[in-house]
Amino acid sequence: MNEAAGIEASLGLTSEEAQARTVAGEANVDAGVKTRSIGQIVHDNVCTLFNLVNVVLALIVLFTGSSAETSNFQRPGRARACHQR
Repeated sequence: MNEAAGIEASLGLTSEEAQARTVAGEANVDAGVKTRSIGQIVHDNVCTLFNLVNVVLALIVLFTGSSAETSNFQRPGRARACHQR
């Protein structure tokens, strides 16, 4: 039993006491809005530093050509058309 408040801890508030505290503005309510729109969620998950790096690398490959097409390295088992007879 909580001697200072005169309330037994295991009982809690009665419905009347809870209603009185709610009316007095002493309820445990968070009035702040915590939700985001779908657009905000998509934007925050798509516009990331990781995705920016991937887009930049993709643009470099797109404008310069594939590294496999321009290098002198041949993959084993794949001969280039100009070397075949």
